[in-house]
Amino acid sequence: MKRILVTMLLTTLLLVSCDSTDMAHETSETSVETVVTESSESAPESSTSEASEVENSAQSETAIEQAASVHTTDVDLSAIGGDTIQWDYNTSYTNIDRVYIAYVGDDLFQEWVGEGYNPNVNLQTFIQEFGLSKEEFQMINEQTTELSSLPQEKIDALFSGDQAAINRIFASDFAAVSESGDIYTIFWLAEHNAADYQAAGLSADAVASAIENCQTLGIEAVDAYCTQAQTALTTFEAEQ
Repeated sequence: MKRILVTMLLTTLLLVSCDSTDMAHETSETSVETVVTESSESAPESSTSEASEVENSAQSETAIEQAASVHTTDVDLSAIGGDTIQWDYNTSYTNIDRVYIAYVGDDLFQEWVGEGYNPNVNLQTFIQEFGLSKEEFQMINEQTTELSSLPQEKIDALFSGDQAAINRIFASDFAAVSESGDIYTIFWLAEHNAADYQAAGLSADAVASAIENCQTLGIEAVDAYCTQAQTALTTFEAEQ
């Protein structure tokens, strides 16, 4: 009789042990499935965040490239009598005809420009600010005077999305344009040497033209910058 009782007790203990093992196994599987599910659901958020960071980075790089397309140095233009002269871009780029302003509305335009002089106001930023299509711009351009009307090649450049092309066609006569389409003012040219000209991808002809055009202004302070740039140009030409 004792043997039977002992056997029954052992059998009961074994069954309880097996049940506990199965329950623990099921619990473990449930935990793994939960972790995998949560990880899978959070993955898209991580991917979206990374994509957003990449996009913001690309936008920043674009902004930097466009800002760096004009190279100059800090000069008090009012002190040298040159604050009314376009040293980087020509007036067809910086002047916005009244016909364009009337199209978008004078109040909106003035709100955008703000008080005083705003160096960021030009045809390119005007088009971007007010979301004008090429067709709209061409229609408005036809209503301007012959003096302020833009030729088709300049309109094409404005809507090309190519900053280098825009710089080449709208650059001031008082600046030099490099092979890559960057603009270099007479003030930058004066403070840099032949090696810098070479590194920037400038040609001797582009630098010479900028110097000659600046000399025609007859501004004594500007002539001093021209003299410095001419010294660097002479060395640059000798090294070609």
